[in-house]
Amino acid sequence: MKNPGGARYRAFWVAMVAAGVFGGGCGGSNVSTPEPSPTSPDGATGTLQPPGPSDAATGTSDSPSGLDREQYYAIWGAGDADIWAFGVPIRGGGEGGLGGPEACKPDGGRTENVVRRFDGTSWSLVNFGAERLILDAHGSASNDVWAVGMHGAVWRWNGQAWTPQDISSAVPHDGSPCPEVSLHGVWARAHDDVWAVGYIYPSSEGPGLILHFDGAGWKRFPVDARDGFLAVWAGASNDAWATGASGIAYHFDGTTWTRSWPTINRYLYSVWGSGPSDVWAAGNGGALIHFDGQSWSHFPDAGTIGARGILTGRHSADVWAAFNMPFGFEDAGAPRLLHWDGGTWTPIALSSDRSIADLWSSESGQVWSAGTTLERLR
Repeated sequence: MKNPGGARYRAFWVAMVAAGVFGGGCGGSNVSTPEPSPTSPDGATGTLQPPGPSDAATGTSDSPSGLDREQYYAIWGAGDADIWAFGVPIRGGGEGGLGGPEACKPDGGRTENVVRRFDGTSWSLVNFGAERLILDAHGSASNDVWAVGMHGAVWRWNGQAWTPQDISSAVPHDGSPCPEVSLHGVWARAHDDVWAVGYIYPSSEGPGLILHFDGAGWKRFPVDARDGFLAVWAGASNDAWATGASGIAYHFDGTTWTRSWPTINRYLYSVWGSGPSDVWAAGNGGALIHFDGQSWSHFPDAGTIGARGILTGRHSADVWAAFNMPFGFEDAGAPRLLHWDGGTWTPIALSSDRSIADLWSSESGQVWSAGTTLERLR
């Protein structure tokens, strides 16, 4: 088997951070991420409408000031007045303290995280003990928030403090002296129903890593994935989805994770749904696909060949997607924002070209982005 976890992902995350867009990980690889395709998948359906004046998304004064030397990769909130954002300070080289070949050493691969919390009025810095890059965050309540990232980092907020969580018993690594264990997605449906996904290498069970916390401990679910996972969403105890590299998509029915076939060969970076018959996934090349409970449909590629797609939503008629342009383009990093109203994806004009690494929408309808700044879009 090729090394779909370690080398490819190391190169991918280092490239993202070096470009100042998102993510980071170990260095030392000469294997690169496949280039995004400039065309949409065959059989694309759906419509796109040009943005109108009323469609513009404008930043608000809620955006924190003085963050030109910070970049953010994850955002999640328990409500409009309780939002968390995770990122890193941008150093001279723009790498945010990432590790490289030294990451195998006991003190290697360290990252200085920046964590901020919004109280409805302003963003404040929060003392956070993690020294590994945080890539995703999600929670089930204001006192149950989870953050995951590189080198198997898992942290939990209990309403008073952030504490590290031990997942070592769930991820044996075949005796490798320097295993690759990174978590790219987390979804907390309840305090005793938390999913985390990513990759592990080497592993006799394959690189795709799916972990579950039941309130007492962590368990790894075996899957036959040929590559690593990048995102997870769970709508019920018997309805969860995980997507990742090479277009992989797996569904959990309450007992077993089973491969689904969206017939797409692109990295699926984000997955979100409102229920069993309404699940969206977004990926590179501007890929947007939808599962209706029976099969996947492909939508046009949103007027961009974006390098990474991000999703968030409130219900089936209020879904948001963001794409950044690939590196090397004149407007590299400039985001494209889309809104789904239940029948049409509509491009939304943005007030700035700051790149977007993550999106979050609240129950009240607010939409926030995290990237080269923290900004309220609606």
